[in-house]
Amino acid sequence: MLISKLASSCGQLLAKNGANSCDKLLLFKNGANSCDKMVFRLYTGGATALPNHEDSFNTLENVDIKAYKSQYGKPQEAWIETLDSVEGDRLGLKALHQDVFAVYPRVDIIHQNVKWQRTYNKIDYNHVLNVKEMIAKYGGGGKPWPQKGTGRARHGSIRSPQWVDGGKVFGPKAPKSHYYMLPRHLRIYGLTHTLTIKYIQDDIHVVDNLDIPTDEPSFLTDLIKTRGWGKSTLFIDTGDFFPTNITSATDDIQHVNLMPVYGLNVISMLKHETLVLTERAVDEITKKLIFALNRTDQDAKIKFNYTGPKEIQLNLEQYRPIV
Repeated sequence: MLISKLASSCGQLLAKNGANSCDKLLLFKNGANSCDKMVFRLYTGGATALPNHEDSFNTLENVDIKAYKSQYGKPQEAWIETLDSVEGDRLGLKALHQDVFAVYPRVDIIHQNVKWQRTYNKIDYNHVLNVKEMIAKYGGGGKPWPQKGTGRARHGSIRSPQWVDGGKVFGPKAPKSHYYMLPRHLRIYGLTHTLTIKYIQDDIHVVDNLDIPTDEPSFLTDLIKTRGWGKSTLFIDTGDFFPTNITSATDDIQHVNLMPVYGLNVISMLKHETLVLTERAVDEITKKLIFALNRTDQDAKIKFNYTGPKEIQLNLEQYRPIV
C-alpha cells in the first residue's frame, strides 16, 4: 500500500513538472508484479536516463560519415590497390574526407603530441640521499670532534652538505612520474594533421585487403621497392588478427610493421615513411575522427562521470495482510 501510494505521488509530480523531469527521478520495480523492492535513481546531471548496461554517450555507431559533407568542395582521393602481385592493380578511387586528410597542418600540434607520447609514461629513478639517509646508510651521525678545545670549526656530522661524501640538499627524489595528459582536442588534431602531412607527401596508400599470395619476406620487400614505397612501411587494418601470410612475412622485416586502427598514433606514423591502409581502416579512422571532431556531449560526459548516476536502494518490508 505504501509503495503504491508513493509511486502514484511520484507519477503525479512528474506529470505536473513535465516529461523532461524524468531524468531527475526514476522509479524501478523489481519485476512486473512484485513491489517488495524499489530503486530510486537520482541523476545530478542532465544526462539521459538509461539502464546500467547502456551508455548514453556511445553514439558512434549512429554516425554516418557519408551524410557529413565537407565545406571545402571535392574530397581528396587515393587509388585502391591490390597486394596480389608485386606490381598490383588499381581497382578505383577512394574518397578521403577533407576534415581528416586535408586540414591545415600545424607542426606545433604534432610536436606537442610527440613530446607527450615520449614523456607521459616515463618514471625518473634518479635518487640522491640527503643527510639523514646518508647517516642511516653509511653512518657518521656523531660529532667528528668535541665542540670546543680543538681550535677547529664546530660540526655535528661528517654527512653535512658541506662535507665531501655528505648528504645533498634538495636533490632529486625517486620515483618521480612525468605523467601528464594532453588535452583531448590536441590529441585529435595531432592525428588529423599527421594524416594530412602524410597524404600531401604521397605517403598514404589504400589497398582492398592485406592478403598476399606467399609468406616469404622477399615478396614484401620486392613489392615495396617496386611500388616506390618507403623502406619503413606501416600496414593498418581494423581487426586485431591479420592474415597469416603478411604476418609471417613481416616477422623477419624490422622496418615493416602491422597495427590495428585503435593503436594508430602520431609517433608511429612519423617513424614509418609509408602508411598502407585498407578500405575499412580508412572508413573506421574517418568515422572515429569525424565523430570526435563534432561531438557536443564531451562536457556532459565528464560531468556525468564525476557526479552520477547515484543509486539508493530502499528495501521495504513486503505488505502483510491482516489475518
